[in-house]
Amino acid sequence: MPSEDVKRRFPPCPEKRYVLCPGYVKSKTDGQEHFITAGQLAHLHGVNPAECYVRTWGMDPDLVPKHWEKLKHLYPSYHGLYRDAVKD
Repeated sequence: MPSEDVKRRFPPCPEKRYVLCPGYVKSKTDGQEHFITAGQLAHLHGVNPAECYVRTWGMDPDLVPKHWEKLKHLYPSYHGLYRDAVKD
């Protein structure tokens, strides 16, 4: 159950549609592992960062606000397919 502090830091905002989930991905093209930041994810997915919450790398699942469950989560892609992921 998220604490009151988490609820204060991540209040529900109607304009937020996505949760950016930065992290590591192994590249299909060069076989190397790369860390994709939240800013890179927003750019790759073609979404406005103002419409996004950011789940910090390694965030404890117990600290994830409940209202984030209804939003689309965007992750790094091994295949490099991004923009299609946000089509509703």
